[in-house]
Amino acid sequence: MMKNTVPNKLLQFSEIPSPEADYFDISEFALTFDGYELPNCAELANSRSAKTLSEMRAVLFFEQRRFRHFGYYPEGEDLEYIRTLINEIRTKVESEALE
Repeated sequence: MMKNTVPNKLLQFSEIPSPEADYFDISEFALTFDGYELPNCAELANSRSAKTLSEMRAVLFFEQRRFRHFGYYPEGEDLEYIRTLINEIRTKVESEALE
């Protein structure tokens, strides 16, 4: 397990960066989940078909690792997708908190 991971059940809405946040903040948040624990993390990320909170967080984690490996920050459509993931994670956590 990665250092400083936050399980879904302990994730607080206030800990999730806004979709407009600086990519560095999004990147740091992405590392609060160990996407490698999902056996199909890369496949899920490449398909862009995440539905559950764990899947969304795993894909965000994978995208962070992908661009770290590339050696540059995402831009254009890639950055928009990452911002969409953040928004979906925020929505999911907020809706589950209301249940």
